[in-house]
Formats: sequence, structure tokens, C-alpha cells
Amino acid sequence: ANAQRFETYAIAEKAGSGQIALYGGAAKMAKPGDDLIILCVGELDDAQVAAFKGPKVIRLGAGNRIPV
Repeated sequence: ANAQRFETYAIAEKAGSGQIALYGGAAKMAKPGDDLIILCVGELDDAQVAAFKGPKVIRLGAGNRIPV
């Protein structure tokens, strides 16, 4: 919500908690209630590229849940 950009790593939270937390230096970049855009990247070999279905965009609703 403040146009800050940063790169960090992910730490799994308790399954089903809806928790998205920033730790360490990243915690200084946002505050509770801010909207976040999370982008994940990775490396693929040729076979994985051929099977790749494309990016997914997911907008979370209240409690960081996927709306049904």
C-alpha cells in the first residue's frame, strides 16, 4: 500500500491460519492492514517449461482466504 518494493524469502505459517507475516528487515517495509502483491519466481528446465500452464493470479478476501 506504500509502493515499497523488497525481496525476501518465505517461511511457512500454520496451515489454514490465513497468516501472512513479514519478519526481519521486510517487517519495516509494511504495516498490518497494508495490501501486498506477492510474486513468486523459480527456475524451470525445458520439460517443466513445456508443461507450465502459465501464471496464476489470486486475490485474497477477508482473513486472507480465497473467495468462493
